[in-house]
Amino acid sequence: SILFFLSAAGSTLGWTALLSNLVFYTDTLGVDSFLILNLAVYGPLLPITLLQTIFDSKFDQQFKSMKSFIFRGSVAFLTTFICLILLPWTSKSLKNVSITALFLGLSSAILHGMLKQMASFVYPSCGRLPAAVTAGMQASAVFVLIISIACDFDDYNSSRGMEKFFFANAAVLVVCWCSFYALLRSSRGVMKSMRRRDSLFENEDQYNLLESDGRPD
Repeated sequence: SILFFLSAAGSTLGWTALLSNLVFYTDTLGVDSFLILNLAVYGPLLPITLLQTIFDSKFDQQFKSMKSFIFRGSVAFLTTFICLILLPWTSKSLKNVSITALFLGLSSAILHGMLKQMASFVYPSCGRLPAAVTAGMQASAVFVLIISIACDFDDYNSSRGMEKFFFANAAVLVVCWCSFYALLRSSRGVMKSMRRRDSLFENEDQYNLLESDGRPD
């Protein structure tokens, strides 16, 4: 459960750190930044969810579930990490910070869908994993708050203070990323569920093949 919790915290950590600066962005980039940044962060969630619903199973079926989940998760975490590292510089322009926010929204939406899927099929009869994922996504705000206090975030309007804040969030994200990798590579329950998922795909392929062979020409 703790690995699910930390992985889920990493899925929302990037945009939570960004949106915690909304007062700063409103003061320096204008009042329009509030709406634009929120749209950039939250906008990708619905289309990404629809795309995952349509294509994830096909992708998993072709490349195997474990490889697919590791690939999607690694790309999403790497994107979030790069965005956090770049934010002290992209925050100087509304256009640049909006593009960064959009990538944070995309990576977060990918991780959100993945972790929700995993929580549902690893232990289908257990309610702890969905709860751990939901709690982790909300708990990222606590991590951001602790970092802001530790980094003396009252001085966020200085470039040095902003660098410390976003770099510290990037360091916490690496811990969440490692937790995600450990979840997939070290958890017996996860590995067993991935093999079971692949077996279901194989059985479905065999059934479809038999159905196609049995049809009259």
